[in-house]
Amino acid sequence: MKITLHCTDCVYAEFEQNEQTGRWRGTCKRGYRLTNPNEFHGADRFFVDDPDMLVPTIDPRGHEYLRTKDICDSYVHISDLDRGTPGHGGIFRFFKNRLQADKEKKERERQLAAEAETAKTAADAAAAKPASDETD
Repeated sequence: MKITLHCTDCVYAEFEQNEQTGRWRGTCKRGYRLTNPNEFHGADRFFVDDPDMLVPTIDPRGHEYLRTKDICDSYVHISDLDRGTPGHGGIFRFFKNRLQADKEKKERERQLAAEAETAKTAADAAAAKPASDETD
């Protein structure tokens, strides 16, 4: 059985799912552009149904990545960093990071909503104060 490596298992890659379409987009911290190698034009080359389909096609210098395999030479497997921690690595780390990102996004939305509510309350108080001064 041949074990294939994917960018989804690399510590330098991050993936996010579009909430409207359900399709995946990937980025590489090393500077490689991850795309669908079967698409050549348009935005469809950056979005796929399965994140394992994304491979490096442009190198960090902006040139075509002439690959002989679907990962770059800078690939570092996630579990190589988590060897001492049982139950971590690979796809588990991927989903753990995804859940953490979702929690952070919800927390930011909550903070923005609280700030907007505070600003509205302050604006309402400022608008009500001059009206009470005129009646005196």
